[in-house]
Amino acid sequence: MSVLVVVLGVAPLATAAPSEGRPQGPCDIYMAAESPCVAAFSTTRALSATYRGPLYQLERASDRASLNIGVLPDGYADAAAHDEFCTGTTCVFAKVFDQSPNHNDLGLPEPLSFETHGLLRLIPFHLLDASLLPIVIAGHKVYGMYFDGEHSGYRNNQTANMPIGDQPEGMYMVAGGDHFNSTCCFDFGNAETDDTDDGAGTMDAVNLSTICWFPNGVGAMPNFFGGVPPDSQCKGDGPFVQADLENGLYGSDTGVSRDPGYVGEQYPYVTAMLKNDGTNFFALKGGNAQSGALSTRYAGPLPPKPFVPNPADGNGYSPMRKQGAIILGTGGDGGSGAGDFFEGVITRNLPTDEAENAVHANIVAAGYGSPAPTK
Repeated sequence: MSVLVVVLGVAPLATAAPSEGRPQGPCDIYMAAESPCVAAFSTTRALSATYRGPLYQLERASDRASLNIGVLPDGYADAAAHDEFCTGTTCVFAKVFDQSPNHNDLGLPEPLSFETHGLLRLIPFHLLDASLLPIVIAGHKVYGMYFDGEHSGYRNNQTANMPIGDQPEGMYMVAGGDHFNSTCCFDFGNAETDDTDDGAGTMDAVNLSTICWFPNGVGAMPNFFGGVPPDSQCKGDGPFVQADLENGLYGSDTGVSRDPGYVGEQYPYVTAMLKNDGTNFFALKGGNAQSGALSTRYAGPLPPKPFVPNPADGNGYSPMRKQGAIILGTGGDGGSGAGDFFEGVITRNLPTDEAENAVHANIVAAGYGSPAPTK
């Protein structure tokens, strides 16, 4: 008989002004800028000053018991409880709790059917080992999420208050800059609710990887099998911040980045941002999550209709046709990529540049520091 061991957390609260000495978090900043968080996830810290609930749920192998890991008084994850619970056995991240009021928690994706996804999609996803990625943040030992790229991913297809259709949204994630791969998709964001490629514009997610879909710009076949071909317009070693808009990873409206000097986000911890007004405009930003300012990697028109004919693509990416599922470490139709995830949010409305700069400054101030992520 399995035993359930649960630490009960306070229900997630709406963002508000800092209290009890805790500094504001990204969701407080976005709320003040009228682009509230509709989903917020982290295994390292609370993302608003008022959040007192759990960050994630562990399940251990020895007896299948579970434990909710909450935050310490200063807002960082209670890794001591994590370590005590997992001593002598292994633990997985069974759930990552949404810190917004919407309870859009992330868990294991539902099994996919052969009829809609084919033989490869019958391989089940697996939950991540919760102790593979210990890091230090502001002097605290905490754990990140180590995605191995082998059918690893988290998802919620039944969400509340997510932007859909052409409604504007923003998002960011803090990810590892030294663990990535050249296949699709290490994504975080908005995706299809049926785990199926429903055509251009049905997803809107930020991606961090070295895959270059457009070796010669729009009009050339994408590099489906990974790697960066010799004639690629992608420069440097990456990883690159891109937008997964379904049927294409975009560093600009023409595919790859328009900046010949962009060689990737080569930092131990990366802030990767995407915003999309749903009709005409999207922007990508990246930066060192330990210091400095954000850099705009692209800001301009949405891409045209994809070059690969697909009746489901409709009018292409303008307007967007988002469906409101949330994905982490996986693509809209069930692909998976390698990477490290520490925190991320999705907002309703288009965040201002000022709000995004303040959020990045908040991330830097949070203290993601030495040592670099330990694999």
